Amino acid sequence: AEGREEGLRLGRAAGQREGMATGCSYGVGMGVEIGEISGAVAVWSAILREEPEKFSTREKRSVAALAEALSEFPVENPLECDNVQERLDRVRAKYTVAKALMRTAFSDKAPAMQKARDTLSF
Repeated sequence: AEGREEGLRLGRAAGQREGMATGCSYGVGMGVEIGEISGAVAVWSAILREEPEKFSTREKRSVAALAEALSEFPVENPLECDNVQERLDRVRAKYTVAKALMRTAFSDKAPAMQKARDTLSF
């Protein structure tokens, strides 16, 4: 009985360490992904402000919707949020749409826009 209790105690401790490492790794990955998307939104928003006439309403709306989804994503402590995975999935979906629209937009615009596209990597 004593060996069993010690085994359970050691197993719980090992499980906690492994869980902590996995959680940290997942959290860092999520942070990197959200950071990349935030950077893309910042660049796209700046370009849209500079030359709004060169972009369709759909492109503008897509970037705005992504920015809104990002603003609703909990960055301080996502684990305290009940639906963090749903929110992350929403951000990812909106990013996929915005990225496709903006890539198409850049390829259809003036050479200056093409140059900007070539210097950015998403």
